[in-house]
Amino acid sequence: MLQRYLQVVRTYRDTQLEAVATLRRDFHATVTYYALEAAFPHWERKHLRTTSRLERINGTIRRRTKVANAYHSEAGLKAMNSQEIRYFHR
Repeated sequence: MLQRYLQVVRTYRDTQLEAVATLRRDFHATVTYYALEAAFPHWERKHLRTTSRLERINGTIRRRTKVANAYHSEAGLKAMNSQEIRYFHR
């Protein structure tokens, strides 16, 4: 992983200055997932896709909304959102 990081930095440091600066600044945070996976192998992978609970909740809500295609009432949509939020606060 570190070799790939160095290769990307070397390849793009002259042409993609901002992207490389962001990668250098945030690399450790970006690969935190792998440290969590190694430290907690019994955790379900679906809960490790991101380290941000808000991103996980929003992703789950987007997936459920997409599958349903349409909610017939605002109350139904609110109920689904509430259900997902309660699930993550257990």
